[in-house]
Amino acid sequence: MENESTYSLRELITAVNREYEGLFETPNSSLSIGDERFFNLLDIEHQENEQVLVLSALEQEQDYLVIGPNEVRWTDNWSGEDERIYKGNVQDNLEFSFDEDVFVVNGKNLQFSKQSGQLKAPIVQIDMKMNNPTDRSNTQELGR
Repeated sequence: MENESTYSLRELITAVNREYEGLFETPNSSLSIGDERFFNLLDIEHQENEQVLVLSALEQEQDYLVIGPNEVRWTDNWSGEDERIYKGNVQDNLEFSFDEDVFVVNGKNLQFSKQSGQLKAPIVQIDMKMNNPTDRSNTQELGR
């Protein structure tokens, strides 16, 4: 990953919160991360003390991060993989590296598990005038 940009979850949340429309476009990447301000009809189950972020190439293929104080539930609506759950100091120890249309997740010093039976695919409306398809792959790296 030559032009890689790496962010902790805390840094991504801060970057999204700074954006008026709730969408942070990662440098050197076709991937973006946003919240309910950008994804108008975000309908995914979460508690009041949790925040939902969407990692996307602005297509139908999106990853949903439900972020609680000490836990992240990561679900995607296209791979059919089980929900991935990270527990621990997720704000600082869950890192995302972006490069072009690929992202890598590093859950260093976090407890990791998978849960079968994905959530129902949420309803998402993207507030964009144009939607260019982008090839995308998803890799995962787990530090234990």
